[in-house]
Amino acid sequence: MTAIELSSYFGLAAMTLLTFTILIGLVMAVKYNPVRSWPHRRINTFKIHNWTAYIALTIASIHPLIILFSSTAKFTFLDILFPVNAPKQPWINVLGALSLYSLVFVVLTSY
Repeated sequence: MTAIELSSYFGLAAMTLLTFTILIGLVMAVKYNPVRSWPHRRINTFKIHNWTAYIALTIASIHPLIILFSSTAKFTFLDILFPVNAPKQPWINVLGALSLYSLVFVVLTSY
């Protein structure tokens, strides 16, 4: 398994967790009560929402760092932080960096 494949798996895991976090947030927004409705158990949706967001943020932060260990990608740490001059797919990397910075902003301002 190459570093690029591992990085792509981390990216997919982060997207899956972020999708789950959004779905839990939507459940909280409509004031769904799991005690009254299915599954008739007390579930702390706020805690699940927070923990999935923290785990997704960690995985999304690790995702670009793994590319630094690839011998074929030729990325530097500066290309990770400011990917406008990245060696491969610079504009897609800029969108990914903006997404990560937005996620960090949302988590930091949620305190």
